[in-house]
Amino acid sequence: ERGAPRDLGRERAAQLVVAEVEHAQAREPADARRDRALEAVARQLDRGDVVAIALPGHGLRGPVPPSVGALVNLRALDLADNELRGALPAEIARCTALESLVLSGNSSHPPLALPAAIAELRASLRTLDVAAMSLVEIPRAVTRLRLARFDADGNDALRTPPPRVARRGVPAIRE
Repeated sequence: ERGAPRDLGRERAAQLVVAEVEHAQAREPADARRDRALEAVARQLDRGDVVAIALPGHGLRGPVPPSVGALVNLRALDLADNELRGALPAEIARCTALESLVLSGNSSHPPLALPAAIAELRASLRTLDVAAMSLVEIPRAVTRLRLARFDADGNDALRTPPPRVARRGVPAIRE
């Protein structure tokens, strides 16, 4: 097939970006690299070619940059186990191919919050992992998503999940 090599090329390009970010991190002071890792990914590749970003446990701190919205072909974003805080930018809704969003373990204060704009991903988003994030609430917008997997475990201060999410019986990623 003609499309297969291109898809493999995109995945390889994403792997190269992660490798390049990790190489750059080794040369920079820890604080500087933590604050810039996501921005480096967004700047270094043609934004249309990034299909996956996996930076779990990279010590990232602060807010997720709005430039993440420029990654329109992004299918998977894994930023688990970092120190992200503030609101996930509403620009995430521009990532219309996003199928998996993993934010678990970002338990800094103030906690990372989900924007109402997340509902705009209802055609693509299938996995949402917000476990152990110190969340107080899950926005009602999550009820409009067609999730196959949802995990909000470990959010001790979490109020009752929105009714439609709770009634759907969506299987948890972690049990």
